[in-house]
Amino acid sequence: MFYTTPLKALSNQKLRDFRQSFGEDNVGLLTGDSSVNREAPVVVMTTEIFRNMLYGTTIGEVGTSLQDVQAVVLDECHYMNDRQRGTVWEESVIYCPPEIQLVGLSATVANGGQLTDWISEVHGPTRLIYSDFRPVPLNFHFAVAKGIFPLLNPQKPACTLGSRTIVSHLVASGDRKKSGRGHAAGGCKSVAAKGYAACHLFYFQPQGLRQIGTGRGPNEPGHCG
Repeated sequence: MFYTTPLKALSNQKLRDFRQSFGEDNVGLLTGDSSVNREAPVVVMTTEIFRNMLYGTTIGEVGTSLQDVQAVVLDECHYMNDRQRGTVWEESVIYCPPEIQLVGLSATVANGGQLTDWISEVHGPTRLIYSDFRPVPLNFHFAVAKGIFPLLNPQKPACTLGSRTIVSHLVASGDRKKSGRGHAAGGCKSVAAKGYAACHLFYFQPQGLRQIGTGRGPNEPGHCG
């Protein structure tokens, strides 16, 4: 099986993930920079590498590079819509022999039905599988010095927490004239204390954002990273 990705960094990540799942000897890697265990049952590569394997082979025929390959996974196949690189995915689908099963993966394809019809026409019978399940849950919260609070409370009207609005949490009545950096820094502390792996921080002043990002306020030691 070939597993293709649009980026070398993503290929390296998939190599590590698949080795943990299937064993180091069962997974190989092919990129413009590396060739590791290329005869393995599962080979991760950039999509350009796979497309280049198909060049020089008559459409529909299995070249020597594809001997014994039963399936090819095109991860992030929405790159087909990319102005500069989209032809790589198109050519991969068109030139891939019909006896090799193609699996396209994407979380952002808006016209999945049209794409399915096109692959069916140029490659072979294709079925669209749709799921709204998120392996990584997406939850919305806002962080202030006093802690982290849900943005949407199912028990209350949207954007409220009890009888107090988000604005009242962000700016206390006695702190309306103070800098917002203290609140943002406190929010960073709350996020770190919760052990969240990543978050997006929005701040309206570039200078303050740089101070928060480096963990230093104007007159204080580092407190968040």
